Amino acid sequence: LLGFGVVLVCTILIAVFSIWSIEKITGTTVKALNTSFVISENASVVRANTLGLRRYEKDMLINLESTEKVREYHEKWKKEHTNLLAKIADMEKLITEQKEKERINEMKKDLQVYDSGMANLYELLKDRKVKSVKEGNVALEKFKDPVRRLEKTAADIAAEASKKMASVEKEIVVYAGNATVIMVIFSVITILLVGGISIVIVRSITIPLNRVVVGLAEGADQV
Repeated sequence: LLGFGVVLVCTILIAVFSIWSIEKITGTTVKALNTSFVISENASVVRANTLGLRRYEKDMLINLESTEKVREYHEKWKKEHTNLLAKIADMEKLITEQKEKERINEMKKDLQVYDSGMANLYELLKDRKVKSVKEGNVALEKFKDPVRRLEKTAADIAAEASKKMASVEKEIVVYAGNATVIMVIFSVITILLVGGISIVIVRSITIPLNRVVVGLAEGADQV
């Protein structure tokens, strides 16, 4: 009876540990998907949006002789800008580390500086005060470093979030490996116990039975 109790305990332990391992791996995966993956994705979009702003900036300068074209590209620039702000806000909600929060604040400040330069450039283009692409670039020159820095910061955040995802993958592999080893150990112990108990049960039946058979045989010989 004691042996069966031990087997039952081992079986329960295997089941409990299996459930715990699954929950641990699932929890780690979900957390990674809800944080690092989303941050990486949003940062990549922020970078793409920033490059989009630069593209429309250049389109406005290239078409500086057409007020209509300048207005058209400025509208596209504003839509890209709105999308950019939305993605930065999404990242800000997910980031918890102080260092990362400071980087988000730096991105917002860089964007504000670039915005002021673009607002000034648009007014100059509307008033036809910019006569060439070169003049437009000169007017915007001191505002370009902040937007370049913004694009680089977004790229860095995306790369770092991807590295965290890779480290989570390794962590999951370790959890899975440890869980497998422990379950194999418990399974082997259970199999050995079952085998041992079976042998004991068989011997407890066969030995007395053999004695009975021997006794009957001896009795028959005496008759």
